[in-house]
Amino acid sequence: MPKKTSEELDKKIIASFARSFEYIFPGSEIGVLESGKAAEIWHRHSHEDTGRPKGVWDNQIKSVVVFLYASSEVGEPKSACVIATGHAPHARDLNFARAFSKVFNEDYLRCPDKLKTQELWRTLRSTQFLRAIARISGFDSIDTSSWIQTMEGSMTLRYEGNPMQHAVLFFRNPVPIMLKYRKSLVRFRGKISLQQALLGEKWIRSVVDGKRVALVGSKSDGGGIIGLLSVSAIPDAPKVGTIVPHEPLRILQSALGSADLALVASPSGDLYVLLGSGELFQKSQGRWRYINYANLHAQLEKVVNREIALAALQAAIDISFDGKGALLCLLDKQSEIPALVSDHYKNGRANSILRACLAGLRLTDTQQSALIKAAAATDGATVLTKGGRVLDVACMVQTPAAEVLKRNGFDAAKTFPGARSTAAWNASMYGTVIKVSSDGPISIWQYGKEIAQVG
Repeated sequence: MPKKTSEELDKKIIASFARSFEYIFPGSEIGVLESGKAAEIWHRHSHEDTGRPKGVWDNQIKSVVVFLYASSEVGEPKSACVIATGHAPHARDLNFARAFSKVFNEDYLRCPDKLKTQELWRTLRSTQFLRAIARISGFDSIDTSSWIQTMEGSMTLRYEGNPMQHAVLFFRNPVPIMLKYRKSLVRFRGKISLQQALLGEKWIRSVVDGKRVALVGSKSDGGGIIGLLSVSAIPDAPKVGTIVPHEPLRILQSALGSADLALVASPSGDLYVLLGSGELFQKSQGRWRYINYANLHAQLEKVVNREIALAALQAAIDISFDGKGALLCLLDKQSEIPALVSDHYKNGRANSILRACLAGLRLTDTQQSALIKAAAATDGATVLTKGGRVLDVACMVQTPAAEVLKRNGFDAAKTFPGARSTAAWNASMYGTVIKVSSDGPISIWQYGKEIAQVG
């Protein structure tokens, strides 16, 4: 009987290993492979990573496969989980999947008898995502874990009743930064620890706001804080191929080298870990997330051109960063807006002044985009053409007619626990919808199906 109980616990642990990758490859179908299939795939890739690959892209099954080993000895894996992405992942995504797999494998081997070491296992399990981030940070993983935990602790503090919204930039080599920003970087007379800076020096809670001033740290001596940097001195020059939430993070990222990192507290109380190599992580409501915006962008590019896709996604990201919700609807056919919004052409409609003055604005225009994002964060949907032109804002989406449901393969309309989710489903009958939840997640809906999600 104890053996059976131990086996059941082990199965649960393997299942939790698989579920962990939902946060790295959201929206993908994930499952556990039979041992024979896992061994077959493992043999195809056993030459990788010194013969014990932790995560691979398998082109034959068009999936990412991550392995779990029962022994530290060279040999076949105990199990494996498959993530059916359908397309080769970005190198950054696969790199982090491997890092997480390595951490999980190490913990799994530390607790050979899961029944006797359940307390240790649960403790290790709760920190695996954090330790995986630290592994790919470019710094000592123990130091990085400590910095992130210190940052988390500091975010519970207040200054004159306001939460801390600070930013810390860590550089492997701070000399180039000190030379580049010599007029905007103020050096401390000595070096202080991050813990002292954030938890011990009360004035930092007021001065370092992440928007005007950031703390600067270096790799040496475990990451001491060496001074203050004026954020306004950093050029807003986003790196090619990266999508970063909101202007403050985009600016901070442009100051980072490929092996540097930034820790940023958002206005909504979320913690962001931004690596110079492009990876972005968010801790929101007690849970870590790997933010893969590139996947959302790829899905949008299937519907609209690159410029519109980027503008629409950036609008959604900015709204999410501010802790607000929204619904951005990209109609396939402009002529169907009366079917989506019943009062679109009616006199005396709700929010008539706002809806009339924003009609015709374009999402790709920087100045107009700011107005559109502000309006999109109000109650109701924002409806746009596939060319990014506003048709309506702050409007209510109605339930699709029977013929519209039928053409999309549905016999009846669906309802969801959240009103915004129901509205997203209804609107997706007419095209592509970007749904922003007020607690952070962003999802894309099309013809009644959620095709991508982050957060």
